[in-house]
Amino acid sequence: MKKIEAIINPLELEEVRKALQTFGLEEITVSDVRDFGWPVTRTEVFRGSEYTLEFQPMSKLDLVVEDAQAEGVVEAIFKST
Repeated sequence: MKKIEAIINPLELEEVRKALQTFGLEEITVSDVRDFGWPVTRTEVFRGSEYTLEFQPMSKLDLVVEDAQAEGVVEAIFKST
């Protein structure tokens, strides 16, 4: 058994889920996390004040797969992001 952790953009979550279903993975654990270190920071306005967001919202996937599936699952995640 192998444990795979992947941090992806939340907008890509549905595409990754579909790619993982091709391996028969119907259950995955998804957590909302924040990532620091992107080369691009976002600026948003809240109640008239402008804020720079240094932490970007991301989704973390936790998977446990058979040894034989691990390489294919990792490739599927990379291809769908």
